[in-house]
Amino acid sequence: STGWYTQQNSHATLLDKLWTKIQLDNMNRAELKEVLVNRYSSLEIVIDRLLDIYCQLTGKKHQGSRINLAGNHGNKKVPDESETKAEDKDLCLEGRGLSLRDLLKWCERIIHSFDGTSSSTALHIFQEALDCFTAMSSKRGSRQKMAEIIGSKLNISKEKAEYFCQLYKPAIEFSEAKVTVGRAVLPRKRSEVVLLQLETQPFSATRPSSLLLEQLVVCLRQR
Repeated sequence: STGWYTQQNSHATLLDKLWTKIQLDNMNRAELKEVLVNRYSSLEIVIDRLLDIYCQLTGKKHQGSRINLAGNHGNKKVPDESETKAEDKDLCLEGRGLSLRDLLKWCERIIHSFDGTSSSTALHIFQEALDCFTAMSSKRGSRQKMAEIIGSKLNISKEKAEYFCQLYKPAIEFSEAKVTVGRAVLPRKRSEVVLLQLETQPFSATRPSSLLLEQLVVCLRQR
């Protein structure tokens, strides 16, 4: 295995001479807005609000933008890797900082049932933000702090944000045509072969399991 690794490494070294490495920094807010407007034009009326939330959660990550061409700018100082890590240390969420991928995933979820005239739109955006930005954190305090930041931009009170972090438990309902778990609804496939016997299912609808089930159903709904 050592020989194979050495061979692969030597090939990579040879290829390094055939191209120029380009280091792209994070996009600034204006560039992010351009991306979102082009990809999600129907969200244009709320894009500034979405960026307010995302940029506050990511700190200084998207305040500036620059391009470095390795080997072509000898007089320009390339940021030291340790300095970059130190700057981003406060932005990391248990080892992984929020990125453009999370922002795009959030927009994909919002646009699925977006209605700019509905009074429930802010709550819908808030709940999707909790799943995209806070669900991966195991620390309750961290989740609640981020929820309060998100809620403050959507006119959702601190008490309501705290409720969704600590007490909210999605209801689970079954009918012949659909399954409803909190805010997510999936149609049921009717079959004469497979029958669901609810009384025999060893499932305990605790708050953590209900939240996880809701998150899974929301993901399936996006497919």
